[in-house]
Amino acid sequence: ELSSFDVPPFHEQIATYEASLLSGRIASPLADGFILVLAVIGGWSLLRQFNAESLLVYSLLITSGILLFATLPTQWQRYLLIMQIPYSLFAGVGVNQIWIWGKKFIEQPINKKS
Repeated sequence: ELSSFDVPPFHEQIATYEASLLSGRIASPLADGFILVLAVIGGWSLLRQFNAESLLVYSLLITSGILLFATLPTQWQRYLLIMQIPYSLFAGVGVNQIWIWGKKFIEQPINKKS
């Protein structure tokens, strides 16, 4: 962080932010890993059936990612909160894909061997 932020009132604000739900961290590796798996499944699903929605989500990810890393002086978590939007969209698509797989599994006829 910049030296201008190295003052006690900011230390308290930073600690409060990092302990809040807005920091983007759940503090559970299991939950973080689960959401990452959902996002990967969602990204794969969007690539597999590429359409206008896929283009929108990927453009949000790529555009915001490139702009953030090109313009930010420091890589502190609060500056990267905008990346939660495409990440959440990917995870949401992942949930939908798992829902589709689950419905197909349930609707699948049971083959009985006689």
